[in-house]
Amino acid sequence: MLKALSIFILLFFYIPMATANPQLTTESQTAKITAIYSADHFSAYLPEQKESTQIRLNGVYTPSLDGQCAKETELALKAKAFVTEYIKNAKKILLTEQTHDENKILWATMYVDGNNLSYVLINKNLGRKWPAPKESWCH
Repeated sequence: MLKALSIFILLFFYIPMATANPQLTTESQTAKITAIYSADHFSAYLPEQKESTQIRLNGVYTPSLDGQCAKETELALKAKAFVTEYIKNAKKILLTEQTHDENKILWATMYVDGNNLSYVLINKNLGRKWPAPKESWCH
C-alpha cells in the first residue's frame, strides 16, 4: 500500500511539477559549499563541474545584509551565522528541485543532513516562506 501511495504521489504531484518548467531538474546531487554570501545564497562545487556554482534557496526569502534598517541587517547577520554553523557541521548536503534563472544562478532545495534548509530557516524565524507577499523585516 505504501509503495502504491509513493508511486501515486510521484506521478500526480512531482512529475507534473517537473514537466511544468522544462528547466527544472528532478535529479539530486551532492554539493560542497565553498562560500556563504547570505542565509539563502551560496557558492558550491557540484559533481562533474570544474568551477563553483552560485546557488539560491527555493521556498524562502531571508533578510538582506544591506537591510533597510538596523533590525534587518542584524537579523541577516544572525541568519548567515546560523547557516554557516549549520553547514559547517553537516555530513551531507543534497540539492534537489534545481532550475537555473536568466543569470545562470542555480535555484535549488537544499537538504542538510536530511533537513530542508529553507524550512529550518523559516522555523527559526530567520526566513519567511516564498513566494508570499514580502513583508518588511523592520517592523
